Amino acid sequence: SEWQTFELPFQMTNETDLESVLSISMGAVGGVAVNEKHSVYIDNIVLEKIEAPEIEEIPVGDNLLKNTEFANKGASWEMGITSPATGDITCGDGKVTFALTNVGTEDWHAQLKQMGLLLENGQTYKVSFKAQSTEARIIKANVMNASYAWYGGTTVALEQDVEQVVSFEVKMNTTDRNCGLFVSMGQMYDDTTKEAIDTPASTITLSDLEIVKVGGDATVTPEVPEVSENTNLIVNGSFDEGFKAWNESGIFNEGGSAKGTAEVV
Repeated sequence: SEWQTFELPFQMTNETDLESVLSISMGAVGGVAVNEKHSVYIDNIVLEKIEAPEIEEIPVGDNLLKNTEFANKGASWEMGITSPATGDITCGDGKVTFALTNVGTEDWHAQLKQMGLLLENGQTYKVSFKAQSTEARIIKANVMNASYAWYGGTTVALEQDVEQVVSFEVKMNTTDRNCGLFVSMGQMYDDTTKEAIDTPASTITLSDLEIVKVGGDATVTPEVPEVSENTNLIVNGSFDEGFKAWNESGIFNEGGSAKGTAEVV
């Protein structure tokens, strides 16, 4: 009934994209649809560059992972056994144990991860931890972001009842503020053939988890046009030139319920 102003500050964490698209969706939200006929008015759309928060300097050698003692029921960690995998998880005293009775059907059906890690462009990081299994089997450790962009990892063949040190390095070619360490212990597959690998149920213990910056230097980044702060990147955000620069043919009817027209008033 009245005009409202909405703001959404965000930070670009992926590589520079010269073909980005702004999309405004007006269909069902969270599966809830407004079935009564109505009109939505949008005007004065602005997308502008603002000052980015400072990147906290992380000293070489400091562990980026939080709560590696697994205190407070494993706070800062996400640990899960997802159906059809079954088992129990216990943690504390610097270690976490997955007692699996069924490994499920995907590697992530038994998984330990920690997100929210800042990894910087041009820097190299060393990932290390100890792992032990009551049965000989494979596990995987990967560094990815929230969109599962892969930055590095390793596949580990554990021997029965032998504690092994796992270690690998990741060199970043972009800065990403929401990376994570993923240790997967569910059903394993061959990376080439995609066929299932024999993955027995076992009890797996992980400890001494670390991600430390070991150094590096800035990599060459693509040259992109300089955009000053408070410059509107949206073309024709006031719709003074009708739908110029906009694609208004976005009323999709896959389910047979979305209907309507778009016009400049």
